[in-house]
Amino acid sequence: HVGYLKVHKTGSTTIQNIFNRYVLHHNLTELLPSRGNYLSDYSGKPIWHVLPPPGNKTFDMLFYHCTFNDKIFQTLLPADTVYIASVRNPVTRFMSAFCYYRELFAGDKNYYLNMVSGKGSELVHNFLQNIKSYDKELLSDTRNRMTGDFGYPTRYFNDLDFFKDYLQHIGQFFDFVLVAERFEESIIYMRRLLGWSLKDVIQIKINTWSKSSNCKTQLSPNEVEVYRHHSPLDFKLYNYFLSKF
Repeated sequence: HVGYLKVHKTGSTTIQNIFNRYVLHHNLTELLPSRGNYLSDYSGKPIWHVLPPPGNKTFDMLFYHCTFNDKIFQTLLPADTVYIASVRNPVTRFMSAFCYYRELFAGDKNYYLNMVSGKGSELVHNFLQNIKSYDKELLSDTRNRMTGDFGYPTRYFNDLDFFKDYLQHIGQFFDFVLVAERFEESIIYMRRLLGWSLKDVIQIKINTWSKSSNCKTQLSPNEVEVYRHHSPLDFKLYNYFLSKF
């Protein structure tokens, strides 16, 4: 049994595909959202939308997008479940998210990333120059997103002491957290942890950042620091799990 926290833009769709294929091959029961592709809402207190399991079956796996909640995970999944998540360097995650979501929401003029002026590689630099005016929320697609996916309440985003305790909590809860920058090593370790075959974890990368993306660019050291200051919790989260790898 596996509970995978699908963290946005961390290679999570590729990992999800591994689990989905395993479920199909072994005729297992996965948690499916009753609407859309999210098991829980992200606004305010998460509300879960889960289709009931067929017959008298119990759920075997969870791998759709949701906001992490340890009690709900443990309620929905069996006691012997292995809990897994994934993280990514916040800088490359930001770059990927910026380009991906601008394209995904290209038709929404009110989407904050579509309000950034400029063309091509100028877009990211212009965004970082005026980051506080564009990205005003404590939690967004480009700000502390991984932290939000891990269920940390936004009302405590400015409480670093509480966040330190929360990191310890999730660090103890999850059996393994994959690191995108060490993806192949992560997959090998996950395979051994689950006792799966090599065939079970063969994957094709999905929803990856295209090398031909017209907004791809390199950030200066100063721009990296600007983003680090803007999204500090994601950096702390990433460094915490990287140190445990």
